[in-house]
Amino acid sequence: IAIADGLVPEKKGIGGLLKKMIERATRIAQENLQIDEQNVSILSQLIPHVTKILAPAYPELKDKLPRTIDLVKDCELNSIEKYRKAK
Repeated sequence: IAIADGLVPEKKGIGGLLKKMIERATRIAQENLQIDEQNVSILSQLIPHVTKILAPAYPELKDKLPRTIDLVKDCELNSIEKYRKAK
């Protein structure tokens, strides 16, 4: 919802908080779920399902779906790469 409202994951400010939330969720998914290379960006794959559920209350989510998926996927992939380098 925040990304559809215009928030972008970035280094500082409220966007930094969003970025940290995505990174943390990505790390937890990597550590606790057996994710293969094909499903490495699992959060971005959940966005269409969440959008379908929330669309009656937030119809603008459907319009922003591709942008939201792209932003979350980019953040996820960067986070995964950073996590792998740290290991």
